Amino acid sequence: MSNQQKNKTPKIGLALAGGGVEGAIYEIGALCALQEFIEGVDFNDLDIYVGVSAGALVASGLANGLSPWELNRISHSQGKFLPPVSPESFFKPATGEYFYRFSQIPGSVFNMIWRYVCNPADTSILGALSGIVHHVPSGLFDNTPLRTYLEELYQYYELSNDFRDLKKPLRIVTTDLDAGETCVFGEAGFDDVPVSLAVQASTALPGLFMPVEIDGRYYIDGIARKTVHASVALEAGMDLVFSVNPLVPLEKPKVVRSTAQLKQNLRKSGFPYIMAQTLRTIIHSRMTTGFERYNRQFPDSDVLLFEPPASDESMFYTNVFSFSKRLKVADKAFRHIREQILQNKDYYEAALNRHGLKLNKEKLHQITTIENHPKLGVLDTGDVSQNLDATLSRLDMLLSNGSGMSKTG
Repeated sequence: MSNQQKNKTPKIGLALAGGGVEGAIYEIGALCALQEFIEGVDFNDLDIYVGVSAGALVASGLANGLSPWELNRISHSQGKFLPPVSPESFFKPATGEYFYRFSQIPGSVFNMIWRYVCNPADTSILGALSGIVHHVPSGLFDNTPLRTYLEELYQYYELSNDFRDLKKPLRIVTTDLDAGETCVFGEAGFDDVPVSLAVQASTALPGLFMPVEIDGRYYIDGIARKTVHASVALEAGMDLVFSVNPLVPLEKPKVVRSTAQLKQNLRKSGFPYIMAQTLRTIIHSRMTTGFERYNRQFPDSDVLLFEPPASDESMFYTNVFSFSKRLKVADKAFRHIREQILQNKDYYEAALNRHGLKLNKEKLHQITTIENHPKLGVLDTGDVSQNLDATLSRLDMLLSNGSGMSKTG
């Protein structure tokens, strides 16, 4: 590295991968750890934020000024002051899609049978009926409530839902379904879409969620093309990119030592877990290839990847719609990051020093958990008037609820 490179202010970015609700909570816990253990970096003051799928959800909050600790509080909220994060926020049945698709079946079946009767030598009856697959719903769930939740959250904190009004560049990665190409909302020409709508599109995992229509085109989860999309940050000129990937395939011991281990094999866990393992394996393999390419294409930049250990079975089976388990996921992330840094301290120290940052060794050896950390229960202080307004609003809500009277009553 030249003296000129050493003296310049490094450009630092963040790239967050997908991983569902559990992945978002893991990323938040990981960011809390990185904020604690690395000196000289502020995760609300980076040069670019890139998010795909669940990572888009977290990145949009950070770019909007919410700290990792505040995001942690929001993810554990049970609706006392903040909108609650509930299953309904993500898994609303796509009933309109069901009715539309199923209403087309009788006519299609009749037409297929008629074609078979007219041309019995052309195909079998089962072959003729195979066309019914066109009436399978394009998604089990509609994630529009997620967009609504984000709009309520932005309104509550008086944040922006407009890419152009954000203080820091935000890039939300999606896939154009019909073109099969990556689309990055927030870039020039794609920055007039509400942030909440872009996040909704980026989290639309194919098969699980309905594709999201934006300006006449349909978009799905950005992981359909790549896993992390750190290249978006690197191509924007970042010298250092922090990346968190919560999705790793589960690695069970190859040697079964007990009956309990035999009972816990993935085949017996059922179809959802088999598919989850398959998806994680594909995604992680593709990500590894991508990071090798980054090293060749951007030799003067560093990408620091953080992810959970593959042997952690509890992460694979966690029910994140339990409020107490969300905190455990965040705490696991905090512990994993701490352990990962301690185990590779020389590597991280050298990489951080190249960009004017350093490890806080005192905190690394003192702070071991997130659950009892004082910052988890403390709101960040920013603009005094804004915080005062928020406090008064909460007090008003408390008084109204306590007296059994509405604001108009």
